[in-house]
Amino acid sequence: MGQLILILLGESFLKVVLAIGKDGGRPDYLLLTCTFIIVFSLWALYFEPTIAGIVPNTISRMRVWLIAHIGIGASALGLAVGLSEMTILDQEVAITKVATLLIAFPLMFMLFCLAITEIATPSPVHVTRYVRAGAALGVIGVSAVSLYTPLDGPSFFLVLIALVSVTAVVIDRFLIKKLDDSPKTRQQIFDAWTDPSKGAL
Repeated sequence: MGQLILILLGESFLKVVLAIGKDGGRPDYLLLTCTFIIVFSLWALYFEPTIAGIVPNTISRMRVWLIAHIGIGASALGLAVGLSEMTILDQEVAITKVATLLIAFPLMFMLFCLAITEIATPSPVHVTRYVRAGAALGVIGVSAVSLYTPLDGPSFFLVLIALVSVTAVVIDRFLIKKLDDSPKTRQQIFDAWTDPSKGAL
């Protein structure tokens, strides 16, 4: 499943590159850089729990986990369309506004699906679900602001989205590192959650 998500995130960036080369399009390098940051941040947010080797251990959790992955994959493909539109110069304003929406909603849905995978995962790393949910709300807030800002809409939007993405990754890594550096191991913390007799956090 992790390999599939990696392929889909790579597809998001590849679609942007192909769109730039189509019809002699010229890339906006600021937007292209922001696109790379956003895609890489999503990769980082997804793969830390996966690398930890944690998989749901009940049928109900596994179903939720798999359904959330379908949402992540669909969002990645939808995000590719929006990012492709945003990174080409000389577009009409209407197109860029639509592209803003094409980015905001798939990205928000992807982040919420990432939060759901954390909830379904029997591991203490799922405290970071709040980071993913917060980032999703941040994306919606930024998209709303960008639609009414007097500044350059597309550039302003993607720069802010990139900042939200990087901030989410930094907080995510900090929380996971705090768990790793804790006197209690991840297994001890998980045991404390699943069996109160073994102690509480």
